[in-house]
Amino acid sequence: GGVIEQIGSPRAIYEHPASLCVARFVGEINVLTAEVIGRIGPDRILARVEGLDCALCYCGRCASGDALRVLLRPEDMRLEAPNGTAGRLSGTVLAQTYKGMTLDTRIALDSGNTVQVSGFFDGQDCAIGQRVAVGWVAERETVLADAAE
Repeated sequence: GGVIEQIGSPRAIYEHPASLCVARFVGEINVLTAEVIGRIGPDRILARVEGLDCALCYCGRCASGDALRVLLRPEDMRLEAPNGTAGRLSGTVLAQTYKGMTLDTRIALDSGNTVQVSGFFDGQDCAIGQRVAVGWVAERETVLADAAE
């Protein structure tokens, strides 16, 4: 009685999940809310992501005001000091987990959403309660229509 959600190589499924169900099944995922502002090219849109205007890769049909979900793997997100970070989301560090070579950081975004950022440990961990800016590697996002479970 099951349904095949996506067929592809492990890498293709991990990096380009066809649905939120697939994305959650194959690993950790951050799900950001977005609203379409308008199309800026055949494969790019301008959208308000968690309150921040961003250009995103998206070929699907959409109209101004449509709700979207922006999916980002924790390793594709980046932490920065909050100074001079126009074009980044803002938040507060909730927790950090040291894993040897990597450091997982949970951030409460100002929008109310919570995200996880995973990066190589470079000795510059953050303090709980510290304000940070959060961005991501350009074009690493997967954008889905809000109804795409």
